[in-house]
Amino acid sequence: MEASKALLDTLMMTTEEAILVIDPERRIVKASKAFEATTGLRLPARHDSVPERLEHVDGFAALSSLVGEVCASGECRRGALADHPNRWEYHIAPVQENGKVACCVSILRAPAADSSAEATEAPGLSSRALIYDRIGQAVNQARRAGKAVLVMLVSIDRFGEISDVLGEAASAQLMQDITTRLRMCARTSDAVARLDGDRFAFVMQLASADDSVLLPEKIMAAFDRTFELGTGRDVAVSCSLGASIFPDDAAAADALIKNASIALHHAESSGANRYQFFSNEMNARARHRLEIESGIRRALANGELRGYYQPKINVSTRQV
Repeated sequence: MEASKALLDTLMMTTEEAILVIDPERRIVKASKAFEATTGLRLPARHDSVPERLEHVDGFAALSSLVGEVCASGECRRGALADHPNRWEYHIAPVQENGKVACCVSILRAPAADSSAEATEAPGLSSRALIYDRIGQAVNQARRAGKAVLVMLVSIDRFGEISDVLGEAASAQLMQDITTRLRMCARTSDAVARLDGDRFAFVMQLASADDSVLLPEKIMAAFDRTFELGTGRDVAVSCSLGASIFPDDAAAADALIKNASIALHHAESSGANRYQFFSNEMNARARHRLEIESGIRRALANGELRGYYQPKINVSTRQV
């Protein structure tokens, strides 16, 4: 036992990872030296002087709740801390002893550097990679609780044209305002990510699939108001939404995103400024369209297409 304790102490002193050991009461048992260096938080050396509960540590209330979930479920969790200004990425793992969770080990890392403009334009959003992990977490929880999960994609209609008219600075400000308004439509427990230039993803756990219309209706209502750019210009912006639902449409993150994308395409091709839920009929149409496009490309590459001139003749005048 003493050897194990000495090994743990050495590990916590020498590791470059920011590690916390937390007991089921969510009290900090140990913190690595790198934790202090990474977070800038100085913890007293003596256990009885450490903040009694993790939630009392500034910026770590969400981590405390997550530790409680891990202790209750015995399953690992990973993601990003939405309530911390640095949005630390976390990985929490339970340590079992005699069939019970004796403590949890949490590893914190600074978010991966991102040089794109999107990284600075979308504060408070999950990264593209993390959104898939959040879908998996939501599906696992919903499966155990008999609930549903909504995966929804939002595309800003004609944003490229709007950007060309406004210019770079004004369009960047507009995108920040759009991001803020979308984030306000979500609950704190929901995940929101900006996937690319003008496309966002939402992940929401629902009591039942019947509640799935609430979020798209809220977003459509939010876009009824114009955006004020502070230059005396009000800009009207609309959006299109595509959604898929667990367990009705799929269970895997990739499949849920794919089905939501099919529904989004259907909404955009139907005139935009609307929302659409996925259906198997859409999937069949998308597959048929893909088969036709692939067949045409293959025929062009193999020289299998020929054009024929079919003249139209006026039967009265005999003129072509």
